[in-house]
Amino acid sequence: MKKIIKWILISFVAFIALGIVVGSSSDNSKKETISKIAIIQEGDFAGYNYVIIRGEDGPFIINFIPFLPLNDILMLTMMSKTTEGIAGERFDVLNPELVERNGIKLIKFSGAKGNHFFNIIKQKTDEVIREDGKEFIGHAGEIHTFIYWIE
Repeated sequence: MKKIIKWILISFVAFIALGIVVGSSSDNSKKETISKIAIIQEGDFAGYNYVIIRGEDGPFIINFIPFLPLNDILMLTMMSKTTEGIAGERFDVLNPELVERNGIKLIKFSGAKGNHFFNIIKQKTDEVIREDGKEFIGHAGEIHTFIYWIE
């Protein structure tokens, strides 16, 4: 009887140890996945810092610090500036095309190396503007991130 209890305890400890080893190898694979995300470029332009990151096969993620104000001219300029080094070409930011895929609105530019797509992550806010005793609803907001890829 003592031998059976001893083997049960040894088996139990072995299964716990195996679970710890398997669990730690799963954690390592998660760490490897995280480490495959790389910073491609860091820079600043017009008083805004940006960081471009990319996963192994995914799109480019361009984050801004501080967030960009919701301004079309600044947004188009930053699209051109931040992607020039990635794409290796300049595209005509004055002729954007708005397209929709799966209910998501994208901005598309045609270039020599393909079509450049941007998904803009932004937050819109409406604010009341008081001017000369009158009130207007102004549209404001900020741009947090561009998701960018070429097809």
